[in-house]
Parts: sequence; structure tokens; C-alpha cells
Amino acid sequence: MQEGQPGQRWLDKFITTDEDLLKMKEQVKLLAPVHYPVMILGESGTGKEIIARALHGSRTGCFVAINCAAISEQLVESELFGHVKGSFTGAYNDKQGLLSRAHNGTAFLDEIGDLPYPLQAKLLRAIQQKTIRRVGSVDDEDISCRIVCATHKDIQMELNETFRLDLFYRLSTFMLVIKPLAERPLSDFMELSKYFGGTDEDAERLFNNRSRMKGNMRQVEQYFIRKRVLGTVDWE
Repeated sequence: MQEGQPGQRWLDKFITTDEDLLKMKEQVKLLAPVHYPVMILGESGTGKEIIARALHGSRTGCFVAINCAAISEQLVESELFGHVKGSFTGAYNDKQGLLSRAHNGTAFLDEIGDLPYPLQAKLLRAIQQKTIRRVGSVDDEDISCRIVCATHKDIQMELNETFRLDLFYRLSTFMLVIKPLAERPLSDFMELSKYFGGTDEDAERLFNNRSRMKGNMRQVEQYFIRKRVLGTVDWE
């Protein structure tokens, strides 16, 4: 990944001084040009989508994202694979799915751990065969996209219960783990405070409360928004 490329610009947004996370950023540079799937593990708000966008690199196709936990089980199949007109109530037109829209690009499957179990077999087939079949269609369509997925769950504890073992091993050729803020050093909070226009006092305050920051980066951003608007922040 060269300086100035889109992927590098996203990687620069992932602010850290942590040794393990710096190594992870170097891995992202190596993984960006290749076509293998990547699984990103980390708590909500740790920056999984930023890393996914960095992995997209300089691909000519689109970066298309779907949150598997935010869409009903009835609609997620259509969102992933598309549908043909008349295939179900409300299907008034043909629709292209995420895996087709990401042609020559990246399909980012956020919260993959919440993908309904029956659809996991269909996703596995799509990845292995590089073809998809829209809901209501009898024809296969070729796809050419890079799969990046992410989850906040300890997905390995759910294998063969709520998540298919074969799909996990297909998606996890490469795994990237993002530490929560609770495990990151004071220097990270110093850098984040600078990024948001804060002070060393802000950084120390956030660091001392890091165990309570379940929202991770979203909570840091909220802290500085409240400070900017209200002039002060009542942590309690």
C-alpha cells in the first residue's frame, strides 16, 4: 500500500501507538492488494469499518457494506444476493445484491456473527463458487468481489451452534484483532485527544475512565462533542 492511496488514507485515520495495533496496521498493508477474505474482530466502536476500508485499498470497484444485525432475517438474503421482480411481496423490480454491487471491489459484511444460520450455507457457496443466485431466480450469476467481514462476538465459541464451522474457516484465512480502548496505553489517548482538539488533561481523564468506555471510539467522540458544545463534561 503506497502513501496517498485510498487505503493508506483510511489507515491513517486509525490512530494508535500500541505495539500490537501498529503490527496490525502493517498487516493491513500486506493484505490490501490480495483477494483472500479477512475477518476483523473487535468490540463495537473500535474502528472495524475503518480497517475494512483500508483493506479495500485501490480497488476499482465499490466498497459496499451491510450490517447483518441491522436487517431483518427476511430481508438480509435479498440484500446480500438480490432478487427478481415478483419473487416476494414488495419485490416490484429486480434488485442487485451487495455481492454483485461490489464487483471488482469489496463486500464488507459487518456483524457477520449475526447472519442467520440458514443463509450461511448460501454465503459459503457464493464464496467458494464465485456465483450467486438471486431470490426467486433459477440462474447463477458470476461475482468478483473481495469479502471482508467483522464481528464483535467471540465467534469461535459459537462454532457449529450459531455459526457454521466451514464458513468460519473460509472467512478467517486472515484474522485481525482490534484491542478495545480499555487495553490501550495512555499514549493512545494523548494522540486521540490531539486529533479531537483536546488537551493532555482530557487524555488523562479518558484514560482513567477507560474501563467504562464500552462504546470505545464512539464514546471518545461523544466526550469531545459534549465538551465543545457545553464547555465542560460531567463524566458521571
